[in-house]
Amino acid sequence: MTMPGPSRSTLIGAAMLACVIYGELVALGANGALLSVLAAFAQIVLAVGVIVFLPLDLRFWRGAWFCLPLALATILIAFLPAWGRGVPGIDAAHAQWLTPDMAGAGLAHAGGAWAMLLAGAGVGYQRGGSRRFVDCLLVGAAVYIPFALLLWQFAPHTVWGLPKGINTDRFTGTMLNANASGCVFGVIALLGFARWCEATATGARRFAEARKLALALLVLAGLGACTITGSRTALSLCLLGIVVEAGKARLSDRSGGFIGHWERIQSRRWLALAALTTSILAILLVVGSATFDRVGTVSGDFGGRLAIWSYYLAIAKQAPTFGYGPASFGSANLLHMTRPELYQYWYIAAAHNMMIGVVIEHGWIVLALEMLVVALIALAIWQSHVAISRAQLKLAIVLALVFITGCASVDIALDVPAVLTIAIALLGSLWGQAIRQERNSGRE
Repeated sequence: MTMPGPSRSTLIGAAMLACVIYGELVALGANGALLSVLAAFAQIVLAVGVIVFLPLDLRFWRGAWFCLPLALATILIAFLPAWGRGVPGIDAAHAQWLTPDMAGAGLAHAGGAWAMLLAGAGVGYQRGGSRRFVDCLLVGAAVYIPFALLLWQFAPHTVWGLPKGINTDRFTGTMLNANASGCVFGVIALLGFARWCEATATGARRFAEARKLALALLVLAGLGACTITGSRTALSLCLLGIVVEAGKARLSDRSGGFIGHWERIQSRRWLALAALTTSILAILLVVGSATFDRVGTVSGDFGGRLAIWSYYLAIAKQAPTFGYGPASFGSANLLHMTRPELYQYWYIAAAHNMMIGVVIEHGWIVLALEMLVVALIALAIWQSHVAISRAQLKLAIVLALVFITGCASVDIALDVPAVLTIAIALLGSLWGQAIRQERNSGRE
């Protein structure tokens, strides 16, 4: 018996998600005051469209209900200094806000992020929704990567006419930060490799060989683009993720979980994997100098990164409850440059650690609530028996989220709205799939 495939509405919903993401990526990663607000409104409109367009039944809302009160609580606490003036203790917090005029923009950012999580869950809840979303991301990447490379060839030192600052000599895609771009290209490589593993594990299908070749080329393009950004963290974590995925494919082969006629296509599949591995090594050999030349400075850079974290943690401790306000990092950074040795940090626009950045702008309570939401979603995924151990793509999504988290722990990845949108959408799609699995289990 053949199970029904994804509906046309699912494909449209997935394509809408991907369009918002690539729209943000092309627009400098939506990394700017106006661009980020416009991106937030696009995310809210997308969420409304998904809710209206896709069939989300009562079981979906029962599975997602806990997210709504936590979202409201997070937004309420994050912006309490703007709304609760006159309340004892709140006036003091408001006085610490350096950017009260950005409260409206910050509220839009928060609403857009929560809306994107819900939209991703709505798409993932549909049959085959997560797979279609990843496919739409990969189709978009097949256009985006050549476009970014072409843009770099014509204007290597600027993006849309804007100077790249300290990243002048590095490939930054359509954004102004090379490490954030490396993170995006690494995600594409990880997801593309998972789909390639699945494609090579199936029997004969229409256009199967062309599809495998296209996915292999996309993996090489994503990994190559990640390499020439010069992002050491992104490249190393991406290669590690690919190794894990390849190991997962091998274990699936041995158990028969992937291939129905393993004996017949075994040699062909591993020949293809050997060819892809050789191509990856060739890419690292040809263009890897952009990253490898920076390996020698890892020790010094890590010491500098520890100093940065220590400095910004000290700033965060001076406004621990409500922070300095939305989009206040730059103002807080300049305000605390009271000694000449701190002047070296004038150019830094993010804490290079996602948690420190949240605490500086919104305080420890908001960080704790956001971590609670992520933990509850992870628990829901774990308890729903979503077969990550038996599904290549689901494992790849988890690895992509771990990869983004790793990049954001030492750099500015999640401070760029487009990268945050990718992470939230992937998490939401896996969460929606978990809700669907739990619903189907409840029917048995």
